Amino acid sequence: MSAAAAVPPPWQAAQQALLGLHAAIAAAHQSGLDSIGRDDAEPFIGLVADLSRALERNLPTLQAAALSGPMPPAAAALLQQVAHELQALLALNTKLSARTQRALDALFPADHVKAYSRLAGRANPFSGPLASGNGGGYLKA
Repeated sequence: MSAAAAVPPPWQAAQQALLGLHAAIAAAHQSGLDSIGRDDAEPFIGLVADLSRALERNLPTLQAAALSGPMPPAAAALLQQVAHELQALLALNTKLSARTQRALDALFPADHVKAYSRLAGRANPFSGPLASGNGGGYLKA
């Protein structure tokens, strides 16, 4: 009897799902790394969206396998690998987000943003020349 035949069918399907997830995570991770050099995140965003759909689509298969009986060692190893890779992808996304935030902070220093926000908060849109006579009548009901 071969090792594949010894694995119950629900776990065979689960292992195939995990292998597919492994490939999708690897592609998204590599695209995230590539986006740094290209300064283009669109492919990364697309692959992460595809991965999200794959995770959702494969969850029922994994849940059904978990209910069918004990997890075979090969499936457990794959599941741990996928979980580790998802954590690595999350860490990469966090680094990329932090990098973007640092760039925005350099472009729009917080002190400047706060100063303009305070000025805008003090401005009364009805205190300008239109409200004080010449032409201001159209604002009045």
